[in-house]
Amino acid sequence: MTFFNKVYDLVFRKSALRVLRHRSYAIYLATDFMSNCGQWAFRVGTGWLAWDLTHSGFWLGVVAMMAALPFFTILPIAGAFADRSNKLNIIKATRSCGIALTMVLFVLTITDTINIYILCVLTLLVAINQTFTQPVRLTMAPSLVPPEDIAPAIGLNAGMQSSARFLGPMIGGLMIAGIGVSSVFILNSFSFSIAVVGLMNVDKLMFESNRTGARASLFADVIEGWRYSFSHKSIGPMITLIFIVSICTRPFLELFPGFNDEVFHQGPEGLGTLMSAVGIGGIAGSIFISNFSKSRALLFLSFSLMAVTACLALVFAWTTTFSIGVAAVIGLGFCITCWQSTTTVLIQTSVEGRMRARVMSIYALTFRACSSLGAMIVGFASHSYGLQVPLAACAGVALLTLLAYMPKMRMLGTEFEAGLAAMTKKRET
Repeated sequence: MTFFNKVYDLVFRKSALRVLRHRSYAIYLATDFMSNCGQWAFRVGTGWLAWDLTHSGFWLGVVAMMAALPFFTILPIAGAFADRSNKLNIIKATRSCGIALTMVLFVLTITDTINIYILCVLTLLVAINQTFTQPVRLTMAPSLVPPEDIAPAIGLNAGMQSSARFLGPMIGGLMIAGIGVSSVFILNSFSFSIAVVGLMNVDKLMFESNRTGARASLFADVIEGWRYSFSHKSIGPMITLIFIVSICTRPFLELFPGFNDEVFHQGPEGLGTLMSAVGIGGIAGSIFISNFSKSRALLFLSFSLMAVTACLALVFAWTTTFSIGVAAVIGLGFCITCWQSTTTVLIQTSVEGRMRARVMSIYALTFRACSSLGAMIVGFASHSYGLQVPLAACAGVALLTLLAYMPKMRMLGTEFEAGLAAMTKKRET
């Protein structure tokens, strides 16, 4: 075997990258990554615009609440709807709606006719649209690859989503500093346009899991999804842990405009630096985590990095030195990327196919909505205590929660391995 053949065999047959040989999956992965980057840049833009319009931690919290409200109220319904509908059509429709909404915000911003009330309404409408997108995005990968490639497809997709989660804000911060806040809104609209074009070239979902159909009401499907998630011996405790840790440690991203101005006394360039730092950490985390596969190793890594995340959040909350804050943010980007990717793989490889969208919608709530809820709590508390004390208190709660979970780690590892073995056997038969 020649050297080049050996390299090809290593990269495209034995590593996670082998799933890229599936055309539809490769197209979806690339276009979803770009649209996800645009979406996260949009979130940075709305936060910066809210701060620029009001210079108020309270209004930062309100905008974060508008972004989170649909995820708390209708995300489980969106998951049940996705389980009984054509996922490809759903994501095409929601991406198209996203183009229209972000273009409206771009026009209002560039013409200087935007105000905080209009921003809140548009943020809410965008969040409703994203709510129906999220369960589909989280379940597309297993629908585009055969059973033998489902684990690496989930892992690579999770890594790309995590990279976008931090690369997008980095791009957004740099664009705000160099061009202006309206640029991130047109970027998001453009990225969604690319996604729609890409989805037009995706074949039908050859490996889509069986849907529940219309045998039960949508409400009954929602209840079944919640019951299944929290009665599951491994998925239930893991989602509960992620829920608490996400509320307590992930609000720093939404609060960057306030910290950048009030704590570090930096301008737009400082915000761009903070966003870049998160992106650097996130990309490094994605590279680091891409080839982990064993359930016990993933669980131990997730738990350990959640603890490090809480410690770094404490450092970021207390320091007033910009360079230390940047270093802490690099570590936060790395750790959160890693434990989000690992927990995604653990849950996706343990859940039954017919329940996948509903379970993943609940899982998505713990990331997307809880970070906004945490930002809202810190933002409201900042009126009395400033931004630093509430964020530090939240990080302390996360550490205490992780300590309480330590005795359960061995049991959870056993349950995840048993679930993975059962799902593998079911797919083989």
